[in-house]
Amino acid sequence: MRDDVQEASAFAEFTELLRDALLHLYDPAHLQEHRLLALIPDDGLGMVSRARLLRQRLLDAIESLRPAGGVSSRSHAWRTHHLLELRYLEANEITEVMEQLGIGKSQYHRDHHHALQCLASVLWHDWQRTRWETDEGISDRAVNASSRVVAERVDPAEILRGVVMLLEPLCRARVVDICVTPDEHLPAIGGDRVALRQVLLALLVATVNATDHGTIHVRARARPGEVEIQVATPLENAPSAFEARIAECRPFFATLGGSISHGSGPENPRGWSVWLHIPSLSRPTVLVVDNNPDFIQLVDRYLAGHGWDVVGAPDVAQASTLARRLQPRVVVLDIVLPEHDGWELLLELKEIPGVKDIPVVVCSVLENADVATSLGAAAYLHKPISQAQLIALLSQFRVGSVGAAQDCQEPRRSCAAAPRARSLPAF
Repeated sequence: MRDDVQEASAFAEFTELLRDALLHLYDPAHLQEHRLLALIPDDGLGMVSRARLLRQRLLDAIESLRPAGGVSSRSHAWRTHHLLELRYLEANEITEVMEQLGIGKSQYHRDHHHALQCLASVLWHDWQRTRWETDEGISDRAVNASSRVVAERVDPAEILRGVVMLLEPLCRARVVDICVTPDEHLPAIGGDRVALRQVLLALLVATVNATDHGTIHVRARARPGEVEIQVATPLENAPSAFEARIAECRPFFATLGGSISHGSGPENPRGWSVWLHIPSLSRPTVLVVDNNPDFIQLVDRYLAGHGWDVVGAPDVAQASTLARRLQPRVVVLDIVLPEHDGWELLLELKEIPGVKDIPVVVCSVLENADVATSLGAAAYLHKPISQAQLIALLSQFRVGSVGAAQDCQEPRRSCAAAPRARSLPAF
C-alpha cells in the first residue's frame, strides 16, 4: 500500500511538472532549466537543442492522443485532444477554450485534469526510467535487485492491476480496454517489484498507443516453475515502438531472470501477442511473529535445507503488513508481543480477505491451546520446540491446512544459538 501511495504521489508531481512545461511551451529559456529536460539524453547536445527536443517531445505526446479516423468528433477522446491543442499548442486562455468547446468552468477543469493525466501516462514510463538511471544507475540497481531475489517476493497479479489502473486515463483517451485475467492461485516471483512495473508499463504504453477501439487481454498463468504473462492485442503486428521499448526495459527484466517473446499464437490467431516468462518462487514461506530474534533465528536454523523460506516480524504491525504482502503458507505466532498481543493479530488475520485462510500456529510458553482453537488457530506449539516437532507440523501445510488446532507439546529442552534468519523489510 505504501508503494502504491508513493507511486500515485510521484505521478501527481510529474503531472504538475508536465503542466508547467506545457504552459511554457514557447519559452526556450524556461525549458532550458526545466526538470523535464531529463527526458532528453545529453549526447553532447547544448541546452538550447535539448530544450527544442523537449518541446517536440511534448508536441508528439499530444499528437499521440489524436483519435483514429472514424471516431466521432463529439467523442470524449476528441474533446481531450482538442482541449490540449487549444490550451497549449495555440496558447488560448481558459475562457477562450471553454467558449470554443462549448463547456462551462467546472466541465473544463474536469476535462483538463483528465487530459493532463492522459498525456502524463504517455510520458510516465520514460520519466521513471530516467529517474531510475539518474538516481541509482541501471547496473547498480540490477545488482542490488538480483541480490534480493530470495528476500523480496512479488505478487505479479497485484503489479498488473496497479499498472492497468495507472493507464486508465490513457486507455480512455485511446478508447481501449485492458482486461486482466490472473490465475486464482498465481505464485509469487522473486526480484524487484519496481523492475516488473517498469517492464509492464513500457510494453502496455506502446501497445495502447498503437491500438484504437479494441481490447487488450492480459493473462497471467501459473506454469511449471514460472509465471507466464501474455499481452494479447487485436494488432496484426508488433507496434513500431515495441522493439525500442524492449531494449529500454531489458536491464530491468534481467533482474527478474525472465525471458520475452512475441508473435501470433493459437489463442490470438488474428492478433499479435507478447509473452513474459518469469521464474516463480516455489518455496513456501513461514512468517514467524516473535519479538525475540533468537527464536526467529532458531526457526530458520531448524528449517534450513527443508524447503522453507523464513521471514521474521517483531511486532503486530509489521506482521500484518507482511502477511498481506507475502501471502505466507503458514504463520507461526507468539502471544506476548509489544503494544499488541498475538491474540489481536490472530483475530485481525482471520478478518482479512485473502489472508484469513492462511493457517496460524500459535507458539507460546503460555498454556492457551483452548483459546487458540476457539479463535481459529490451526495448531498450538508449546515453547521450547524441537526441530522434528516443527518440521512434522509444517509438513501438513505444504498442500493444505489442518482443520482444528492441535496441541503439539513435547518435553522441554534447551536450544543452541542459531545463525541470523533471512528477513524481509516491512512494506
